[in-house]
Amino acid sequence: MFSEILISLSSGLVVAIITYVLLFSTRPKLEIKNNLEIFDKDISFSIINKGQSKALNIKLEACAVYKLYENQFQTFHFKIDHFDFIMIDAPKGKNDNSKRFKIKGLSESALQYNTSYEEILENLIEQKAILRIRFHAVHEISWLGKGFEENFKWDGEKFIKID
Repeated sequence: MFSEILISLSSGLVVAIITYVLLFSTRPKLEIKNNLEIFDKDISFSIINKGQSKALNIKLEACAVYKLYENQFQTFHFKIDHFDFIMIDAPKGKNDNSKRFKIKGLSESALQYNTSYEEILENLIEQKAILRIRFHAVHEISWLGKGFEENFKWDGEKFIKID
């Protein structure tokens, strides 16, 4: 009797762990290629899919982050050229497993602070602010989502990833 209870509990625990590992492993695996470029005042970047399945419904947010005080920051959000349903293929065969995006100006919420896109771009180049890109995607089969955040600073020639 006691051994049957112990077997039931241990098998339930094993099934729960296996289910958790399977679900956790099906989340998207995305990252930004470290080749952000400024071309005609547009910042362009690519997100690459390193997972085994398509990443769907990608949502993006990009902003300039200014540090005001020790734990106080101000953000100015950018407009990005893609904003609806976006899909990035898995790296299989000759599929293109990356998608290029462009930052093309300031969002409506940032324009109300009487600043311009050119001023903020100049502040990014002068290292008065950092570039933060956040993105979220869901897995094509499980529909489990994952959010990502990457920060960049200008090193004099290009944007480099920072922790």
